[in-house]
Amino acid sequence: MKKILSPVKKIGEQSDQLTSSKTLYDVSWRELVLRNLIAGISRAFGGLLFNVIILLILGSILFTAVWPQAQSFFNSLMNASKTMSQFSQTFNQFNNFPTN
Repeated sequence: MKKILSPVKKIGEQSDQLTSSKTLYDVSWRELVLRNLIAGISRAFGGLLFNVIILLILGSILFTAVWPQAQSFFNSLMNASKTMSQFSQTFNQFNNFPTN
């Protein structure tokens, strides 16, 4: 068991040595800009991903709940449009009649 845990302990000690106790005032401006740039890009990407997921969930809920009811409305709207275009064609035929 000690043979298994000893490499893990070494990795933990090495990671402790990698981190330094640098403060904001001890790092160079490049490191500060780079870290803030990476943090900003990560935050923006996370927000974008979160918004896309929320929109997909809400869209699927709306599509399954509202579409069956809205579909009948759109079908009646299409039928009304077809009827109006037929009336328009008939009206144009009578309107083009010669009046001599």
